Amino acid sequence: AQGSIIRITNVGAGLITIAQNASESIRIGAATTTVGVGGTLTATATGDSIELLCYVADTTWVVLSSIGTWNAV
Repeated sequence: AQGSIIRITNVGAGLITIAQNASESIRIGAATTTVGVGGTLTATATGDSIELLCYVADTTWVVLSSIGTWNAV
């Protein structure tokens, strides 16, 4: 739903990848993920954290804050 917030922290082994649904995209700074199921954000190190806001219901998420580097595809 619009206004929903999700917070994720990468504290375990391996790297977190945030996958999105069809018709969705995630904006992080000046970058935007590929629209649809092919788009992802991936942490690059343990300790990376991210806070996402649903800006437009069922289509657009924006990063409010992040720690570390996240790769947008």
